[in-house]
Amino acid sequence: MKKADKESDKFLLLGELEEAKGRLQVMIKVEEQAKRELEKKREAGNELEKKMGEIAEMRVKQKEFEMEMEELAQKVAGAKGETTELQRRISVYDTSLPVLEESKKAFVIAKNFKQAAGVSQEIKATLEKKGSDESKLVALQEQQKANMKKQQEVAKQLEELNKNVVVVRASCDSMLNILSAVPSTSSSEVADDLVAQSSDASPALVMA
Repeated sequence: MKKADKESDKFLLLGELEEAKGRLQVMIKVEEQAKRELEKKREAGNELEKKMGEIAEMRVKQKEFEMEMEELAQKVAGAKGETTELQRRISVYDTSLPVLEESKKAFVIAKNFKQAAGVSQEIKATLEKKGSDESKLVALQEQQKANMKKQQEVAKQLEELNKNVVVVRASCDSMLNILSAVPSTSSSEVADDLVAQSSDASPALVMA
């Protein structure tokens, strides 16, 4: 009987050892999982901070592009008004010059050279004004082309930047999901694992 008791105690001791071993393995597994999740969250936090910085820089750049677009739009609109005015004045010059030429001829025919000289001075002044306005018009049209081209370039840059903001924001959302995720191994699950292992191990050993 004593020998049987000793055998029973031996099996009970082995069962307790197996149970303790199982508990230890579960705890090690939980600790490793917790470390992995903690490291993953730490990396996600660092990445989120980096991405938020990128978004802040993008917002500043967006504002700069928007201000540049507004400035260019004002220049283009202003240039249109100036172009219309220069074209109107040039048209007036083109209309008045033939009239002045005819007036000069009439004074010459009438031998009114003093009046003819006066008209000649007016023709000369008109031609100078026309030439000046034509030069201004050419320069203005060239500047207008440059401004409109710049508008297209800035608009394209702004569009690309807006797309990048969307991509980075999606990345931030992904990082936030990681940071707010519930740990995969909770304390209740650990307890369940321990109970399951102890329940599975002890009867088998006792019966052995």
